[in-house]
Amino acid sequence: MSLLSNKIYYSSVNEDSTSEYQALRIRPADRILCITGSGARPLDLLVKSPGEVVSIDCNPLQNFLLELKLAALKHFEYEEFLSFLGISNRRNRIAAYRKIRNLLSFDARQYWDRHQADIHYGIFYNGNWEKYFRLLSLYLRTTRKRILSMLFSSSSLEEQKNIWDTQWENPFWRIFLRSVSLRAVWKYFLKDPGFYKYVPDDFSVYRYLHGRLIGASRHILLKDSPFTVILFNGKLSETGALPPHLQKQHYATLQSQIDRITVKTVSLSSIANGGKYGKFDAFSLSDFSSYTSIREYRECWGAIRRIASTGARICERQFLVKREMPGHCKYVFTRNTGLEDNLSKNDNSIFYTFVCASME
Repeated sequence: MSLLSNKIYYSSVNEDSTSEYQALRIRPADRILCITGSGARPLDLLVKSPGEVVSIDCNPLQNFLLELKLAALKHFEYEEFLSFLGISNRRNRIAAYRKIRNLLSFDARQYWDRHQADIHYGIFYNGNWEKYFRLLSLYLRTTRKRILSMLFSSSSLEEQKNIWDTQWENPFWRIFLRSVSLRAVWKYFLKDPGFYKYVPDDFSVYRYLHGRLIGASRHILLKDSPFTVILFNGKLSETGALPPHLQKQHYATLQSQIDRITVKTVSLSSIANGGKYGKFDAFSLSDFSSYTSIREYRECWGAIRRIASTGARICERQFLVKREMPGHCKYVFTRNTGLEDNLSKNDNSIFYTFVCASME
């Protein structure tokens, strides 16, 4: 789980937290264990006012990013918050940073003091993947601007499907998608080991992405998905699709919940060591299988088993590395395959399948 530790890989939103809402059925007293990632999911979980969210990541830089978002959330009004992140324009984000830097931990403050250029640009789009998406979207907006506009103006799934099938889906698109699906691109350009190290040799990344995109064109309106807006258009709009924690209607709730989130740099496999974190009622686990060997994956589920309270709900996402729940957990956790299938089809971040389970 220590594969990612030297840069911020994710900074915006690449998961649809409404799927976690369905899978975790969050209650007011729940303690939730969440993998930090970009910080979007832990903040989205706060919208539901749980008892506590413990957000963990083995990459301290992802936690520094979440700390900075929390400090901005605590100090700024809604419009200032969006502006500071980079979703809307702001003339001087560095001056804004100086107002909140003392709210950060020492290590996070040291990091952001050295990376003020990232703050100036807008931290929401400064992750490794966001920079890659920006290049991809620039190419698509340059070469397929008219069709892209039509796709993201569709008012119904039927209209969107027709545009996708008759205009978007062509040899040009398939060649483009095949080229960006090359493992060498992800290994040497993106340098994200989660997308090549444990992917089976016989797994076709191109066929998987191609199929998931076709499915998305039939099941979700692309314009309503923050992830697909970033993927195809490079950035979000204040007036367009936004994840829950960036929606104005939830801002006051989030500000009132800030003290209920705890950020820790620790791996999922070691979270149960010593028992100092206690028991959890819900687990928002993102795509940890991509970053673990088979042995480490089993250890992670072993840790989950030890710290799960009776009736605990688990939501695990899987991208290119598909794994079965370890045998030692199959008699302890009950999977909800119907829910898994529904989320895999309708999750608006489009590329994930799910493992949804509860502890007996």
